[in-house]
Amino acid sequence: MKVHILLFLLIGGTSISPVESNVHSKVNDALFRFSLKFLKEQTKEISVMSPFSLAMAMAMVNDGAKGKTSQEVTDVIFNGIPKDEITSWHKTKLSELKRGKSPLALAARVYIEKSEKILKSFLDSMTGNFHSELVKADFLNDSDNERKNVNNFVNESTRGHIPELIPQGAINTDTKLIPVNALYMESKFQTAFEKYFTGPANFTNEDGTVKQMPFDGLEYKDDPQFSYTELPFEDDGFAFFILVPKERNLTDFISDTLKQKEPIAKSLRSPYRYGCSVDVALPKFNVSSSPNSTDTLKSMGVKSIFDRFEADLSGISERLNLYVKGVDHKATLDLTETGIKASAATAARVDVFKSGNMCFGKLEANRPFLYGITHNGTPLFVGQYY
Repeated sequence: MKVHILLFLLIGGTSISPVESNVHSKVNDALFRFSLKFLKEQTKEISVMSPFSLAMAMAMVNDGAKGKTSQEVTDVIFNGIPKDEITSWHKTKLSELKRGKSPLALAARVYIEKSEKILKSFLDSMTGNFHSELVKADFLNDSDNERKNVNNFVNESTRGHIPELIPQGAINTDTKLIPVNALYMESKFQTAFEKYFTGPANFTNEDGTVKQMPFDGLEYKDDPQFSYTELPFEDDGFAFFILVPKERNLTDFISDTLKQKEPIAKSLRSPYRYGCSVDVALPKFNVSSSPNSTDTLKSMGVKSIFDRFEADLSGISERLNLYVKGVDHKATLDLTETGIKASAATAARVDVFKSGNMCFGKLEANRPFLYGITHNGTPLFVGQYY
């Protein structure tokens, strides 16, 4: 499996304490909720996004946000978890993802306009909490060349899978800061799907129409309200999950799930209490998504940070009137018999405003379902299949 997660911002065996464990669980639940809300805003089609990528991008900017601007990000993306806890969680999580023989390669930088003075407290947080390298840039005089430099960094970090994330013209003389982080992952399933068990089968859409898809087969466990499984990768802690609602309507299932108070991650893992062993069949697929993340975040309630008159990013610079010009997010995922190839990229363009029980059975993922990739309960990718 190959996974590439990019963040662009333009502007085991380790013991943990009960408090750290509680925060970890809360953040995981917040990211699951964020991903479902985000997908709910999209059209009914196969798609994928990275809640980890988007949330980290917004957390980096939010580290320098204040007042209403910060609270909206905190409430919508992190379910009200205090900003300092989110920052601390990222520091711990990034260290965890880099530990030992991890299949992930993480890279992070913050490109800074060399003629501007960014607050030391913000830069210290970028290096200390978000593991980012600081790089001086000349956006004022050579913005397009700096765009190419950022794209080259991304291209190298993702082993050539995302050669040009930032389009021409997206960076200009108003650009003051570009926090970037990239994640590349390569792994395989512990147990590969046997090719001779795969073949075409019918997939029923929500409107009742049927299309034929190539399916894979494996074993998993069942739950009374929905069918769910985690397919572990060879690397410890990483898994691919599939969730098929008992009812055909995935949209209603997402809405109902968001209403529940119980942590989503806990309810997802509840199938293992029943010990059901069943055959699972799911379609092989390759998906690429480019959602309008700026409009989606605004519709979800993150508005002030995009408003040049209301945005308060004074924790980045007290002199500059900064705001997030836009957030770009792209993701791809390819499911094969042996594993997953996936990539994601996020760009948040920050500019300056110049004015200012045992059982057996069989279930097929032959109707709309949710899927994704997790690491120790943290959702890295979440998608919907229609």
